[in-house]
Amino acid sequence: MPYTEDMRFLALIGLFLPLAAFAAVPAGFPSSSLWLSKTALVGGESVVIYTVIYNSSDEPLTGAVEFLVDGASIGAKDVSAAPGTTQIISREWTAAEGSHEFSARLTGANTEVTASVTGTTTVSVAPKPPPPESVVKTVEAAAVLEQTIASTTPIVQNFASTTFATTESIRESAVKALEKLASTTTKGEVLGAADEAPAATAEENAARAFDIGGWIQNVWHALLGALLFVARSSLWFYVAAGAVVVFVFLFLKTALSDRNRYR
Repeated sequence: MPYTEDMRFLALIGLFLPLAAFAAVPAGFPSSSLWLSKTALVGGESVVIYTVIYNSSDEPLTGAVEFLVDGASIGAKDVSAAPGTTQIISREWTAAEGSHEFSARLTGANTEVTASVTGTTTVSVAPKPPPPESVVKTVEAAAVLEQTIASTTPIVQNFASTTFATTESIRESAVKALEKLASTTTKGEVLGAADEAPAATAEENAARAFDIGGWIQNVWHALLGALLFVARSSLWFYVAAGAVVVFVFLFLKTALSDRNRYR
């Protein structure tokens, strides 16, 4: 089919038609210039609202684009478009159940604009679906657990206070008993020392070094000192008490296990 002048004319019209649509708006919003990132919305979802500013004038365009939902502002963003350019502006919004109207307007423009307000886009937001039954049961269980903890906290605190007071009383009694025992042992040594006895010879001192009774007495002194150190320190006392409890538990567990094995 030959390429005629009429076809060339139609081609030129198709090429310049988009420019002609914008040329009708020297500066401002083109027609149908507001859209959403999605239209099938559910309550609580986030959606992005978009619009576009076109500047076909010879001067830079500055101002602010304000987004409106049901006529109320949800925020504004500054805009600056050079001559012959467009700029896309967006704003995020959390969907609320129901039907809503979206629009945008250009405020504070430094030059005269033809269209300072976009058209209105209406979108219906569906209700938020109920949570799954498993989630509901989990939340209910968490609430019951929280109430249980809240109700038992005073009891636990009283029990802990009573237990601490009891163990501290035991520790203080142990300290007094060990101090008394150590003092008695020391006094016995002093009283037993023969102040008027003659000085021991080298052979007697050597024999005393190998005396079993003296060795046992030294061990006893060391043991008393260690026990007294542990009893005087709250930290080491509770560490040692915990170690004893664990040892007794393991011992009883092993004994019961062996008993059941040989039945």
